[in-house]
Amino acid sequence: MALPAYRVVGKVESKPRRRRLRFLDPEPAELIRRLDVLERAPIFFTLPEGELRSLTRRMRSLTAEAGDVLIEQGRASAALFFVASGSCQLRSEPMPGHSVALSILRAGDFFGEAALFTDQPSPVSVVAREHTQLLVIDRPDTIAAFRLNTEMYGELHKLYRQRQVLHHDMATQANWGQLADSGEVIAVYSPKGGAGTSTLALNLAAAIAQRHPREVLLLDLAFPYNAAALLSNLVPTGSLAAAGGVADEDFEDALLSASLYHPAGLMVLPGGIRPEDADTVSADMVGRALDVLRRTFSFVVVDLAVQLSDVALTTFEQAQQVVMVTTPEITAAKGITDAIGILGALGVPGDRIAVIVNHRNPRSAISLRALEHRLGRSVQLEVRHDGDRPDRAALAGALLVATDPKSELSRGALSLAENLDGRARQRPHHVAMAAVSAGEES
Repeated sequence: MALPAYRVVGKVESKPRRRRLRFLDPEPAELIRRLDVLERAPIFFTLPEGELRSLTRRMRSLTAEAGDVLIEQGRASAALFFVASGSCQLRSEPMPGHSVALSILRAGDFFGEAALFTDQPSPVSVVAREHTQLLVIDRPDTIAAFRLNTEMYGELHKLYRQRQVLHHDMATQANWGQLADSGEVIAVYSPKGGAGTSTLALNLAAAIAQRHPREVLLLDLAFPYNAAALLSNLVPTGSLAAAGGVADEDFEDALLSASLYHPAGLMVLPGGIRPEDADTVSADMVGRALDVLRRTFSFVVVDLAVQLSDVALTTFEQAQQVVMVTTPEITAAKGITDAIGILGALGVPGDRIAVIVNHRNPRSAISLRALEHRLGRSVQLEVRHDGDRPDRAALAGALLVATDPKSELSRGALSLAENLDGRARQRPHHVAMAAVSAGEES
């Protein structure tokens, strides 16, 4: 008889073992602790307090030791797990004897959401890395609780589908982390809000991913309201801010665990999930993150906030290419001019800066010639007015490059991607990468 998923299945190196579990009714202090665990899980912290309390009453406590298998690949999950303390690892065994570590789950993370939607075998195993305390809701209670909240049920289903794709993709990407610090950092910045920078950055990343599938990551540092996951219809479960709180040796795993896979072939890493996360992301943390990401991805597109903070300056210093986004307005042109001057003081060469004009309105306040005169340099690309297409795509959580490649925004993003990719290939490390890839393919 199959064990329910909230029982510990066994050790990684041994056959599954049964363990007798005794569940006790929680004391008031325990209910408060469980409520805190739920509120730390990004997808649940917006639930009304009454629904959170209802979930805590359905929970059971479980203790696992290092090596205990909580969900076994090939067997259906029958419960939803929340990590209260300690950590677990998601692993996949694409072939016998070959195990791939997919991600690390820490306090505030959860897994087993497949139990709500399917009784099919799990494509991954979940293993305790250390002494770990978990909270468990079995499948009938989970379904009963979440079907009362159709919006949350829909978000969980979206997350379930998202993780399915991500786990499959990561299991086949056994060569991640092999780029030897050769990835290209592309910073996308505008000194003026409302220039459409985040939308352009996302579509640029998707356009580059069409040329380099699964080799592109968008790092969302547009604080305080990080919207990249929302704009791309992804459910964030982690962030750079959260990864900053782990031990140094786990930082890389935490970053990759927080990265979200998009069907367009790119990854999205939220800088934070809550507005207050902006206060915890330091310039040093961003520098460390970029070092890690450049070893994993060929291209790292960074969407920056309007403020020229230490985080932005650190990104500029590490960027091989900088995309400055402006609208055809005098005030926007003044901001771009000042920002380019600051980059020059940082030692960023002028030929690594591309100025893009994004026509957010059907009529321009000033002409392109007048804008270039005020900037004192040429504009590399104009993105013509695209009507309400970007707004409709944002509401639908769609990327225009993938859904409407003939739109003006898509044409601009694809043209910019071609230009930036060509520049990147001229650099010595990308020429070496191309030679290695050609050798592998032959």
